[in-house]
Amino acid sequence: MGLQLINVLRDAGGDLRAGRSYFPEDELRAIGLSPTQILSEPDRFQPIYRSWMEKAQDDLECGMQYSSAIRNRRVRAATVLPALIGARTLALLLKAGADALHQTIKVPRREVCTMITSLAFHFASRAKIDAIFKRSKP
Repeated sequence: MGLQLINVLRDAGGDLRAGRSYFPEDELRAIGLSPTQILSEPDRFQPIYRSWMEKAQDDLECGMQYSSAIRNRRVRAATVLPALIGARTLALLLKAGADALHQTIKVPRREVCTMITSLAFHFASRAKIDAIFKRSKP
């Protein structure tokens, strides 16, 4: 669920420009904002955006707990890699702030390759996975 939510957050700007909003209308109404106003007033939208980022982070941490419980190292590595990329994506979204709605946020291929290499080199050890996750977090 965390990964799906990260995709929604990362793609929010493009979706809004295309006339789609996946944010709860009641949350927008509570701050006097309509979906069509989000792009023109991104600072007002930030409390909602950040609360959904926190939810995604919580969901990722649950996924990390699940992945750590997997005994087979190859399966563990394959299961945990999307969560590690997701954690890094969240950090980039947080760093971009309100500008994230007007930028393309993506983890550079070089960083993904570094994660894969590190997982392989350390045989997807739980300690290495935890270290990569902590480094990737916002």
